[in-house]
Amino acid sequence: MATTLFFGLVVTACGELESDTLLQSTKVSPVRATHCLKIETDSGFYADGELTLAVDSGDGMVEELSDYYKQGSTVINKCYQDLVAVEVSAGTNGWIGWILYSDNGGQSYSPMSCPTCSNGHSTAFIIVDGNTDASIIPNRIMCVDVLSKGPCRLETTTTTTTTAAYELMGSGVVKCGTGFGIATAAECSAAYNSIQLADGLTNTRGLQQGPWNGVPYACSVQYDNSQFDQAPHWNKNAHTDNSRVTTGEFRMICKTTTTTTTAAPTTMTAFECCRREAAKLQLKFSDQQRSNGAPAGCVRYRDGRVIYVHKCSNHANCGTTKCNGCTVLQPSCTMTAFVQGWRIWASTSTSDWAWDVKRVKFIADGAELQVGPCTVVESAHVDVDGYGPENAFSDGPIWGGRKMGDEFFLGLECTAPPLVQVKLHQGCGHAVTGVGTAVKIQKKVDGNWIDAGVSDNTACDREVTIFPTPTTRTTTWPLLLR
Repeated sequence: MATTLFFGLVVTACGELESDTLLQSTKVSPVRATHCLKIETDSGFYADGELTLAVDSGDGMVEELSDYYKQGSTVINKCYQDLVAVEVSAGTNGWIGWILYSDNGGQSYSPMSCPTCSNGHSTAFIIVDGNTDASIIPNRIMCVDVLSKGPCRLETTTTTTTTAAYELMGSGVVKCGTGFGIATAAECSAAYNSIQLADGLTNTRGLQQGPWNGVPYACSVQYDNSQFDQAPHWNKNAHTDNSRVTTGEFRMICKTTTTTTTAAPTTMTAFECCRREAAKLQLKFSDQQRSNGAPAGCVRYRDGRVIYVHKCSNHANCGTTKCNGCTVLQPSCTMTAFVQGWRIWASTSTSDWAWDVKRVKFIADGAELQVGPCTVVESAHVDVDGYGPENAFSDGPIWGGRKMGDEFFLGLECTAPPLVQVKLHQGCGHAVTGVGTAVKIQKKVDGNWIDAGVSDNTACDREVTIFPTPTTRTTTWPLLLR
């Protein structure tokens, strides 16, 4: 998150970057859209109907949609950078389904809460109706009479707390990123204390203060000097030439952030889980207190009905998986997204410090994933205007990629297809090409990036398909299924 400084920078005619001296750091990526709504229509009788959704994503309440939705249809699956409030309403032809929320980019979902609804508050099973003629059934909350009372306002039960933390920057970084600088000598001392043990720093002198030339402005550590220990330094000289940073003697301390999220449970009740399983199977769903020959739980009858049985008593099948004329279903109740993103990854390049990508395409069913619905993720890029990561997803300038730690990566995060084709066009000045180099194709599942494939088909100055490769097409695609 610090600014990158260049000396002797040269931009070639082909658009690649060359430099005699490079001081590397991380450029802040675009803000991710992490607040997601997923609304689906139930598949049961009379579930189809009219639904109006309004969303406040920071600019006031705006109508997102208003339409008729048929049984089993998806109403919306969309992420926002912020989500302040949600309101739902309907006409006289009410709608039945579930309304789920995620604050981690779609990695997991939870029901929202409707404080003004009757018959409960969880939106894992909800009816929205303009009048009051809807029947009250177990476990279904009622947002009714909205034509006279107004829309129902939904709330999340997720709390996110962001606290300040600190990090020792890499060699050569001379300035903290905007908003990540340390403001006072007292904060510098506290910041040093918070990283000292983890970074193995020795200090017998305490905080050193003064105006010096060569030492970076604000908070730093005398990291590499054989005559002194690694004491923190607070420099008041804003016009320092940073000469003792470029030699590696001093390193900056900058702020970072630590986010702690306390989320609502991501597991539904057994009843809600059974109902969702029926919807996935596109079968009729109902519930009853008892059913002859069936244990308590979620069962599927041979005539195509799925029934949630609340109780079983005085029967040989109680507490077993045996069911007369039916099959016991055991659906998973964790609401987890399928795939949350795709990216390309490399550990090195021909220069080892830069990777020039002219174009990368993630293609599913003939359509390319787009910036907008998806958010760009990257390791870092050169701190020069015109070389940002968005360039790689349109025909134009290049992505002037830089490492984050020991890795390059570039991709898109969003609710994504499980199967993609990946095409790559690199610049030859700084490319991942040659013997012993390869590009990994990775997908994000359950919040973690995992390898989906590896390609050594990394020619430069032309577009090549790097995934799936022709020789592995029959074996690689099935490995992507989850």
